[in-house]
Amino acid sequence: MKRVLLSLLVLFTFAGSYADTCTVVIDNLKFLIDTQTQEAAMLDNFYVGVINVPEKITVKGTEFTVTSLGEGCFYYYGDDDFGGVTSVTVPTTVTSFGEDCFRCSALTSFTIPSSITSLPYKCFGYCEKLKSITIPNTVKSIDYRCFTSCI
Repeated sequence: MKRVLLSLLVLFTFAGSYADTCTVVIDNLKFLIDTQTQEAAMLDNFYVGVINVPEKITVKGTEFTVTSLGEGCFYYYGDDDFGGVTSVTVPTTVTSFGEDCFRCSALTSFTIPSSITSLPYKCFGYCEKLKSITIPNTVKSIDYRCFTSCI
């Protein structure tokens, strides 16, 4: 009987923590929301054109602060010269970028918000159109492959 109760306790604990996150799409932007922290991470969704990352999103009456751009968030997988994200505005609520965040995007310029402290692996890798980037002094570490294969 103790084993059954212990197994049920473990199952409910796991199920409860699993249910704390879910994926939502709002205005064609995809987010992973965490109901415990009330934070949201923007996820990849084959974005093109101009993107304005919101500071907050509302899901079923609850407000979530957008705090990160996930791995490969704006990674462009297309094979033409005109696709991908051409402009991104990122609010200061975002405190981290995932690996490959802007990889292969069509960005020509970008301003990193002062809330960012590090630039991860291939964050801007293969951004062949990137001509200028503004990096604030809040950025303390840049992975040596952050700008790999940028012209």
